[in-house]
Amino acid sequence: MSRISFFKVIPLVSVLITTYFFYHGIYGNRGFLRLEQIHQEYANEQKIAQNISAEKNMLQKKVKALQNGAPDLVQEEALRVLNMAEEDNLIVLESK
Repeated sequence: MSRISFFKVIPLVSVLITTYFFYHGIYGNRGFLRLEQIHQEYANEQKIAQNISAEKNMLQKKVKALQNGAPDLVQEEALRVLNMAEEDNLIVLESK
């Protein structure tokens, strides 16, 4: 029966441990690929936040115009809310 030398086992164990950490450094839950995925999700969320901010600014301008009593805007908003139109109005339907 041959004995496995201590000096032959140490390099093998070292290579296995190094491979384990290298693999999880790339593919693990906190690895390089997950970091890239998080950066992509962050960029997408930033775009969504910019769109929401732009919509908020537009709505704030509309509210300010309504508060100042812009007659055309008040009439347009009232007709939209009541789902009514006058005879000479052109109705454009939008799909969302």
